[in-house]
Amino acid sequence: MNEKRSYLRGGMVFIGLFLFIVMMAAPPAAAQTWDISAGESIQTAIDNASAGDIVRVQAGTYTEALTVDKALTLEGVGNPEIRQTENVAAVEITTSGSVLRGFTINHTESYCFGGVTVTADDVLIENNVLDNCNEGIWLNSVENVVVRKNVIQNCYGWVAMYDNPKGSGNRIYLNDFISNSGGGDSSSMGSSNWCSPQEMIYSYESAEHTEYLGNYYGTYTGTDAGNDGVGGDTSLGQDNYPLMVPYENYADGQPVLPVADFSVDTTTGGAAPLAVRFTDLSTGADEWAWDFDNDGTVDLTEQHPTYTYETEGIYTVSLTVTNAAGSDTETKADYITVSAHQPGTTCPAIEWQHCLGGSSKDDPYATRQTSDGGGIS
Repeated sequence: MNEKRSYLRGGMVFIGLFLFIVMMAAPPAAAQTWDISAGESIQTAIDNASAGDIVRVQAGTYTEALTVDKALTLEGVGNPEIRQTENVAAVEITTSGSVLRGFTINHTESYCFGGVTVTADDVLIENNVLDNCNEGIWLNSVENVVVRKNVIQNCYGWVAMYDNPKGSGNRIYLNDFISNSGGGDSSSMGSSNWCSPQEMIYSYESAEHTEYLGNYYGTYTGTDAGNDGVGGDTSLGQDNYPLMVPYENYADGQPVLPVADFSVDTTTGGAAPLAVRFTDLSTGADEWAWDFDNDGTVDLTEQHPTYTYETEGIYTVSLTVTNAAGSDTETKADYITVSAHQPGTTCPAIEWQHCLGGSSKDDPYATRQTSDGGGIS
């Protein structure tokens, strides 16, 4: 009987282990697309979707408040209208990695916080129209949120665009702010960037230009001294590149390719382990990939990293920078020289005398010497 029980237990363990291996080896589930038509609930699709899915909403009017609480893409086809009449935001985004694009949001209740409220980092809001809302878009203590190519108009509450950033701030550019009353077009309380992340190549009045692009404000009265569609008066405060006309008039706006470059605080003469501080000098970069020993493997993705070389050698360093237009790589051959560690020199023949004075706690690499001339590390 005991043998049978042992056999059964062993068989169950084997089956369990086999199933675990199969589950671990199975590829992750592919992203699913949920198509929603007029008369169906967008929120129900959001609730049923998984992170990484796409909820695609067809043209029509949807009277409901939405909460995006997972990292998915909420995408409108034919500018479906979200009409919200309750005392909440029409769309509230609470999870990082979410995308909202292609909607018209209007007629929100006069006391709601806004057409769109964002309380999570790393969110993209683009190609939407917010019309006749109490407030337009609220970014509430977040960072790395991108707001671009939206039309925010006829908002009658505090402001059309409220930005309360943290950390590195947010990126707000190529938006139209038109006929917004109440507190005005925008309010910024932090270090966000109200222009494109890099210079853009675009066509304006039949001529090609290269410049940073900000946002269009219907109340802006500055002049265009450079005839490039960008105002020279920066009295708006947060936006140093205000547009002279709505962003749709800046044809084929594309980022300029980045140019990689970097420097270091030391290139030669240091002994291992050697900590080297790298400073990024690139232009137009959004992402950084450092290869500190040119072995083809990305070591760090910070903009200004510090890297420690543990062994002696001469190292070639590469930096690849990227933006929406493409990438560029700067490689500096035989750039960092790291020497071997030099232990303490031999002291005169004094029993247990430590080199240069002090104790072994001061310099663990120094040599202690006995009276007969032998050295003890």
